[in-house]
Amino acid sequence: MRKKVTLHGAGHVDLTASAERRQARKKNVQSFGVRPLSGSPPWKVIFMSPCWFRGGLETVTINHLRLMDRELFDPHLLVGQLADGAADSLPEGVKMHIHSGCFEWDYPPAQSLTNRVSRISRDVIAKIAPDIIIGQLSHASMFGAKQAEVPIMAEYWHSSGGWDRLDHPSDLAIAVTQWTADAVGRVRHMVNTPVKVVLNGVDPALFHPPTDREEMRERYGISSDTSVVGFSGRVVKQKDPAAWMEIVAQVNQVRPVVAMICGPLHNPNIFNSISSVAAARGVRLIHESIRYENMHSFYGMMDVLLHTSVMETFGMILVEALMCGTPVVAYDVAAIPEVASHVADDERFRLVPGRSIPVAVREILSVLESRDRTVPENMGMFDAKNMSDNLKGILLEEIEKRVD
Repeated sequence: MRKKVTLHGAGHVDLTASAERRQARKKNVQSFGVRPLSGSPPWKVIFMSPCWFRGGLETVTINHLRLMDRELFDPHLLVGQLADGAADSLPEGVKMHIHSGCFEWDYPPAQSLTNRVSRISRDVIAKIAPDIIIGQLSHASMFGAKQAEVPIMAEYWHSSGGWDRLDHPSDLAIAVTQWTADAVGRVRHMVNTPVKVVLNGVDPALFHPPTDREEMRERYGISSDTSVVGFSGRVVKQKDPAAWMEIVAQVNQVRPVVAMICGPLHNPNIFNSISSVAAARGVRLIHESIRYENMHSFYGMMDVLLHTSVMETFGMILVEALMCGTPVVAYDVAAIPEVASHVADDERFRLVPGRSIPVAVREILSVLESRDRTVPENMGMFDAKNMSDNLKGILLEEIEKRVD
């Protein structure tokens, strides 16, 4: 009897095949060193993450774990370090495994460390015995997965760092934008690795126009004639916070604004520096480290999100803000123009040349004048459900190659 697996909105994937098709698959499997997959669903899937802090990467993983089809997949999470309270974000029914020995903490890693991590990863992963592993830029742990003979290994490429460090052992790469996929394809050892694109998605139950905008502004003492220019994410050099503060200060010379930073202070020296600039230029600066599930209220407070990052493989916060009705102004660097092209709304998603402060000031003033808080029409494509379905389709294609 021919067995089919339903893909929501995407037809069917046939898990049996004619002798000719099976031979073709076998040839393809041999060319990529793919290991056979036995058994039937639900297939055990492990997402691997060196740290679990409830940041952008973790949010993508949370949505995948939350939305995985439980008839097809049995989701697990393997982490090396767990931040306080981060376990609260784990979706119900997901099994968590914590083992710091599976991940390398020094960069670049010494060969002895890499060998040790590979060995520990092999033993831990073999004990869990997954059918599928989805990793995040951790060469040694993925090599350990290969030694453990995990049937399907996928590398999820969120990050812009560490690409050249990998002697890549995975069966496929999953990139969050086409820009990222093109960059991955240029990395040594990756030329023969299939690369698939799965756009990031956010949970519309968390990110939507808030109803407490005026209440939040009143709580922070922001008058009706004052605008809020926002910053979301880690305060790190990559985000160019010095340029961000200079742009806000110049806008403040034209009309009163409050500068609001929502995110962890990974480098206190950077924050102290921009705080000094704010004080010297007469700009009120508010900083809050906010639980992810409360971010929509803070996006709602902002009149514009200014994103001065000089490197983004996606730019999740841009999508989050837009889904909350907050317009964005961002540098046109890396993958940001690609995301903007999907949004297709030049009024609410405005691109400026990287590090062009005068142009950014002009665009922010224009946004503040328009006061348009309408959610762009195309934001539905960034629903986390679409992201989850796309990943499911990719995994089922890989499974179809390996079913005995």
